[in-house]
Amino acid sequence: MRLNIKINQTININNLLFCSLVLISWGLVIGPAVGEFFFNLSIILGYIYCNKNKIKLDKKYIIILLIYWSYLILSNLYHYYFSDVTPKVITSFGYIRYIMFFLFIREIFFRLNYKKIIFYQGLPVLIIAFDVIFQKILGFNVIGMTASAGRFSSFFGDELISGSFISKLFFPFLIVTSYYYYKKKFVFETLILFFLISCFFTGERMAFMSVLLTIPLSIILFKNQRKILLLFLIITMCIAPFVTKNTRFDEIKNIMTQNEEKKTYFQNFKNNIYVILDKSGHLPLFVTSKEIWKDHLLIGSGINTFGVYCSYDKYKTAEKFKYGTCSTHPHNYYIEILNETGVIGFVLIFFFIIFVIIDAVKKICFFNNDNYLTKSYLISILIFLIVLSSGSFFNNFISIIFFLNLTLLSSLSSKNFTDK
Repeated sequence: MRLNIKINQTININNLLFCSLVLISWGLVIGPAVGEFFFNLSIILGYIYCNKNKIKLDKKYIIILLIYWSYLILSNLYHYYFSDVTPKVITSFGYIRYIMFFLFIREIFFRLNYKKIIFYQGLPVLIIAFDVIFQKILGFNVIGMTASAGRFSSFFGDELISGSFISKLFFPFLIVTSYYYYKKKFVFETLILFFLISCFFTGERMAFMSVLLTIPLSIILFKNQRKILLLFLIITMCIAPFVTKNTRFDEIKNIMTQNEEKKTYFQNFKNNIYVILDKSGHLPLFVTSKEIWKDHLLIGSGINTFGVYCSYDKYKTAEKFKYGTCSTHPHNYYIEILNETGVIGFVLIFFFIIFVIIDAVKKICFFNNDNYLTKSYLISILIFLIVLSSGSFFNNFISIIFFLNLTLLSSLSSKNFTDK
């Protein structure tokens, strides 16, 4: 009788944890608070699972992350008492949630039915992508929501983050789906095209470019798909500049256009990049960030303080830009981390990230060299870390997706990994 009770308790914990992990992405579509609820629930269930199964957490990650967390708290408390601008100290204390999620879930992810978790996590991404295309064609989505300012955001409405949502979560789903239907031709290529088109319609350039980047990365790692992917990449690059009527992408065409008045190709290329960044509104924010950071080199200005400091006359640049030099955040993870946590915070968080990547690469190269899934997960996280840098790093929506992806990558290096 006692044995049956223990078995049922284990099954219940497994099922609950499975559901809570799956529902994180679904919850983010409904609203950040809903996604955060399931994220926090996963932490609690992950702790119970580890405790019941006597799973030991990785000490090196505990040390690294606790040092980073302590630094966030101390640096923001310093600014709270000694600076004119008050940072969100509560955010630094609350950061422990992401640390706990990483530590617990990385150890048990592959003990669960991880392929199904990734597949079901990706279904809302597929739905959003379909709905964006539906909204583009008919002018309204499946529940009657219309486009906002010519941007197609599906169920997110006025929040223009549908492209960001797709590009940050699509690749694990793409790989697992292709893995399930591996014998069927063109599943991988068809899904990439589908996500590429949907991101294009959202008008989010970084999202579109990140999906496009998966093609050359996949060409490098997946030998059996190289020919078709290379052909697909060439065709896409050739026709994309000519088929778009989306004004948010018009500036990108200028990169490929040479101006006879310019002396060299590289000068023209640099000027065109400058124009694109200026028209996107990001360049003036980057310049403002640099000016603020120069006064807070080591420990930064404090979490979520950019929106206050950028309004100071001291940090308003004399250069003329199309858009303003102030916003709620710099619109780039790396610049925001450097600006608000300083060189010390920047070094600490990226030491942790690089450590995770090195661990995962070792696992893939030395233990699962031919593993289709592990190589694919690595591509997913590299794209996320290298390209998907637009947004606010300390935003709950972004932080949840960031640690969800990073935890998945780190779980590859756990001793419990098996390709079921």
